[in-house]
Amino acid sequence: MSAVARVRPALVEIRRELKRWAYVDLEPSLAATTVLAGSGRSGTTWLGEVIGRKHDHRLIFEPLRASRVPAVAHFVHSQYLRPDNTDPRWIEPVERILRGRMRNRWTDHQNHVIVARHRLVKMIRANNLLKWLCGTFGEVRVVWLVRHPCAVASSARTLGWKDHVSELLAQTDLVTDHLRPHLAVIDDAGTAFERLVVQWCIETIVPLRMLQPEDVCLTFYEDICVSPVTEATRVLEAIGQGPDGDLADAVYRPSKLARAESAVHQGDDLLTGWTRYVTDAERGRAQELATAFGLGDVYGSDVRPDTEAGRRLLARPWTAPA
Repeated sequence: MSAVARVRPALVEIRRELKRWAYVDLEPSLAATTVLAGSGRSGTTWLGEVIGRKHDHRLIFEPLRASRVPAVAHFVHSQYLRPDNTDPRWIEPVERILRGRMRNRWTDHQNHVIVARHRLVKMIRANNLLKWLCGTFGEVRVVWLVRHPCAVASSARTLGWKDHVSELLAQTDLVTDHLRPHLAVIDDAGTAFERLVVQWCIETIVPLRMLQPEDVCLTFYEDICVSPVTEATRVLEAIGQGPDGDLADAVYRPSKLARAESAVHQGDDLLTGWTRYVTDAERGRAQELATAFGLGDVYGSDVRPDTEAGRRLLARPWTAPA
């Protein structure tokens, strides 16, 4: 082995480390930040790479992971806050993140932009925070990506991910405002797959109930699969971008986090690839759970959502229980 070949791995790692730390974030305003939210395994990495295709967005990766980011160590998974919460212990760390004033080896480990004037904050733990975030940091643009509950749960199960239903139930305000009518349904979810679906239901119904259409750009993974350039263009225009010559290449390119056995690498249809890993009984049970949470009109027996039903839910006014 040549000397160059021996040192190449070390040089590659040094280059990666430099990219993690040697960036300049030039624009601290909230208006320079786009938040991309969604449940885990919903396609946020793929859509994030489309948004950042021109390599002009500093990527802030999963900054609400409490075990990796000391500033948010007091946050639980899928933290819920009421819209009128003004406690500095929540506001201050989130504002530092959104203004690009937090450096952290975990949150910066996928950043490849040296000089940044825009930020993309990717979050799979923020769905239940979205109404609070939109109200507290109104200049931030928010994109929310939703995917079929069976696809999300199946992918999480394949990776060995555990559900966080217990952490959700431990949040008193969340239970009071949203979950109390569903406690029996949640308790009846006995299998690991069912509990992952319940987690998806909670992370989906809470923002659908609380948000308004002007708060976020809501998009569905399945719509991007069916009409990738058209739907990606709609998302980009909502956050102040527009289509360009790089868009088609970006939207058809698999994400960096796509697993080897994922549909995109196996040549499966992106809409139906997950159906090979979910039994008919599991699909039926997932539909029962979604219906119990009021989401049955959005994701029913079809692999595609009724996006208009989702947008109708988003448009309904919501007030917290007295």
